[in-house]
Amino acid sequence: HKLALDRACMQLQLQDTDCKVILVKMGRMDTPLVAHRVGYPKIATQHIVEYLNWIIHQPDNMLIKNLTIDQLHSNRMVA
Repeated sequence: HKLALDRACMQLQLQDTDCKVILVKMGRMDTPLVAHRVGYPKIATQHIVEYLNWIIHQPDNMLIKNLTIDQLHSNRMVA
């Protein structure tokens, strides 16, 4: 499904329109969905809000096509 989403975003980005289509891939966020992953680093949701706000407020002639956000060493347990 992720590959299909990637391809759909690329196709939409090629359309001649004033809409911007941006693919944002996020790592493990600190939400109830991953609460069981105790001891692993998670991205604070406030940071995600800040990154998305930054993308949205880019100049009209600028298109950030995709952004991947993840914690460094997200698969390592925190001591």
